[in-house]
Amino acid sequence: MEDLRSPITSRPSSEPCRHEEYYIHDEMAVFLVENTLFKVHRHFLIQESEVFRGMFACPPRPDGPEGMDDKKPIPLPGVLRREFERLLDFFYHGMYPTRLGGRVTLIPCSPDQCSHESQHLTDWIELLSISTRFVLKRVRQCAIEAIEACNGLNPIEKIVLAEKHDIPRWRVPAIEALCQRIKPIGIDEARKIGLENAMLLAHAREAVRERHQSQKAKQAVASPWKALPPHWPAPFPATPASFPATPASPTPLFQAIPTLPYDSTMVADVVREVFSPSKVAKPPRP
Repeated sequence: MEDLRSPITSRPSSEPCRHEEYYIHDEMAVFLVENTLFKVHRHFLIQESEVFRGMFACPPRPDGPEGMDDKKPIPLPGVLRREFERLLDFFYHGMYPTRLGGRVTLIPCSPDQCSHESQHLTDWIELLSISTRFVLKRVRQCAIEAIEACNGLNPIEKIVLAEKHDIPRWRVPAIEALCQRIKPIGIDEARKIGLENAMLLAHAREAVRERHQSQKAKQAVASPWKALPPHWPAPFPATPASFPATPASPTPLFQAIPTLPYDSTMVADVVREVFSPSKVAKPPRP
């Protein structure tokens, strides 16, 4: 059988060169997060975050550089331990590591999995928070897409996260969904999105319903018989016998005329008119 190995037939004529991408110059850095020390590679942080890149490029302090040992770690004030853990999980394990027999198995976040496991959604939200704060653009985009795949946020939560982490594409659909919702905005929900946004939302919901009723009234004037419920008898029967018998369980008129969902185009127009950029306020910071 032919030997598939490639033996070295001669020595290289020059010294080996360093690979342009995978010859990594790296050091370890010690961080202090919520009274917990983390010692990790700088490579991922420098590669993905302009904030960490600038942090490590700063000249050392007069009393010596930070992050070299436990005695002088790099503090990350305002960062939660769980958020930093999620970032390291993402870098080192690809998120959601499960240790089986000492080995790490990666569990991808599929939409079906996310919809049944709320903890996964919480983890991705924490990753979104820290990736936004430290400008890890690719990590942030991955977190956004994973949260969207999970589809576990209600409209109020989407508005809060959209404002906090600057995700415009979540905001308008969430507002439109609240305009379509039968249940009015609750006090706790109003507190989460802020007083001004809550007032604008109440205005938009009222405008949607008024415009809907106006459209229905115009339709009734233009074609009055179309406004009646489907079981209503024909307007001009040929003979009295053509009148249908009284149904055993007649459908009330107010149930027969649909009120929800409202026309999506009309709702979008109202939201655009009410929530113009000059009228929108960010929800209060916790």
